[in-house]
Amino acid sequence: MRLASDEFYLVTGTAQAVRDSNWITRHIQPGERAALVDVTSAFGVLGVMGPKSRALLRRVTDADLSNEAFPFGRASLISIGCATVRAVRRTYVGELGWELHAPIDQLALAYDALMDSGRDFGAVNGGHYAVNSLRLEKGYRAWGRSFRPMTPRWKPASPSP
Repeated sequence: MRLASDEFYLVTGTAQAVRDSNWITRHIQPGERAALVDVTSAFGVLGVMGPKSRALLRRVTDADLSNEAFPFGRASLISIGCATVRAVRRTYVGELGWELHAPIDQLALAYDALMDSGRDFGAVNGGHYAVNSLRLEKGYRAWGRSFRPMTPRWKPASPSP
């Protein structure tokens, strides 16, 4: 995500952080004013995903979450209850949703506000197995499963006869 003309916020998969950091660092050219800073331990991410995600978020923020103001891929700082989060309109499950990136000390505030406001929607905690199942259903690829470093080009499997 581009945060400013000279600042980016990169997110990578858990298993790829060292690999991606190495690649980026090797490609910073001499003389470029660039640095890669790992802020993994400072932030956490909450996923708010599903057909009622916009309605749930509207209960805890005054930010405009319409398609026009917040299209897919957009990232903006918004308030969730007492917390300030970087909301990113993206999901890995194929449904409407947002990733909420928050400083660790504000993560519980955002989580509590969401869960308290989402009870009547049936908001529940979903784990990695649920996300993995939904991404498979949508056809989203996963590093280490769908492709690996030695995979020259990913090609979809042929349909069964």
